[in-house]
Amino acid sequence: MAGLLNIPKFVDFRSRVKRHPTRKFPVLSLKGKTTIAIHHSLTRRGLAGSNAESYSRYHVDTHGWPSIGYNYVIEPDGTIKFCNNIELRTYHVGNHNNYCVGICLTGDFRYEEPTEEQKVSLRNLVNALKKEYTHLKYVKGHNEFSGYEWKPCPVFDFRKVLSEKGTVIKASALPNQYTIQQGDTFWSIAKGLKLTVDDLNKANPGVEPTQLQIGQKINLGKTTSKPSPKPAPKPQAKKNTVHLPKSAKTWRTYKLNVQPVAANSDWSLTPSAFGGLTYDILGRPYPNVVTINTGRGKRNIYVGPGTGAVIK
Repeated sequence: MAGLLNIPKFVDFRSRVKRHPTRKFPVLSLKGKTTIAIHHSLTRRGLAGSNAESYSRYHVDTHGWPSIGYNYVIEPDGTIKFCNNIELRTYHVGNHNNYCVGICLTGDFRYEEPTEEQKVSLRNLVNALKKEYTHLKYVKGHNEFSGYEWKPCPVFDFRKVLSEKGTVIKASALPNQYTIQQGDTFWSIAKGLKLTVDDLNKANPGVEPTQLQIGQKINLGKTTSKPSPKPAPKPQAKKNTVHLPKSAKTWRTYKLNVQPVAANSDWSLTPSAFGGLTYDILGRPYPNVVTINTGRGKRNIYVGPGTGAVIK
């Protein structure tokens, strides 16, 4: 199995990332790997969940992937976490996964710079990979792969870090349409852009987000038109509310970045304990699903026929 290197701050992390109990990444020809893809995590360093362990949990629990989508993660202190053998087809550049090895630096480089420790470790890792595996001839940023020209990733000037020269390849203008690639979800597409899952739902009223197919086209442009001058303030319309009856002992809630199905619920409301509960409706991300503000922040709940929920 390839990818284990003898360089500073290198840690074999393969047994410590979360893995799906049954799903496995396909094993490909090692010599078919020709390109190193550079990413940033789009999560601010120092925040809870901004590390390789959390990325692996998210990729398995939310996307249903075999494990973390990257081969290596470089943490802010320069630690290089080896997460997946490089001959595997992991998920990080869609249709280009077959020939790519993925390196992700923890951080959101739209707002912060890689640490000096990360820069040193990135140079060491890329140089070692190219020396050990001579078929790895190219290094590209995520937004240099076709289909991802619009994505602000990795943002920082990785070529300058690697060779002390070069320029950042900036993301191009967002296209009107996007072609679904391997591993895509509405959440992963919206991530890093000034979009939300709700934006994509509104721009694609006939698309079922849980049944995206590789090669399917969805609308993006309608969600990101330039803002027009702010109109004069209008009287605020009365918000709709949802009432959960006191007959309901519990009512499942769902985080905004997961599908509202029973298996994804990690916390429930208890309407019966309060003689019923009433909330303002903040959004309607799916049919028969509304967003409310709870003691644990914004959550989605199912309010379809037969639940007893009353919307006013």
